[in-house]
Amino acid sequence: MRTKDLTLLAALLLVPCPGSAALVAVPDGDSDALLAAISAGTDEPTTILLARAGHYLWPSGAITVDGNVVIEGNNSTISGAELNTSRMLTVSEKGKMVLKNLRVEAFSDGGVLRGNFFGMVENHGSMVLESVGFRQI
Repeated sequence: MRTKDLTLLAALLLVPCPGSAALVAVPDGDSDALLAAISAGTDEPTTILLARAGHYLWPSGAITVDGNVVIEGNNSTISGAELNTSRMLTVSEKGKMVLKNLRVEAFSDGGVLRGNFFGMVENHGSMVLESVGFRQI
């Protein structure tokens, strides 16, 4: 192949295809970027990659997931000792949320399971937990 042909082929391989998943890398401690990435989720899968063994502080209040969001935690911790609500996350009926390899420090003094609540999570859509630890602080 000629150089021009290789350049064109490489360019075509780098163009995202419709329906392809988005990847958002969130630097250690950048809680604003984490929340923005969760909020920006659409019907197309969005994978949020947290820093390895990072730490993120969840602000006071809950966020609603309406899109298709995967958080790859890389053994990071999300915590928020000053949260004044029993819920940090609500997955709506149309929302899809997957949490992987993550530690979540519970923010409430509420019960562990109440209906479809898990302390700080309310799920009305689809939620999958893979290697996720919850701890009440």
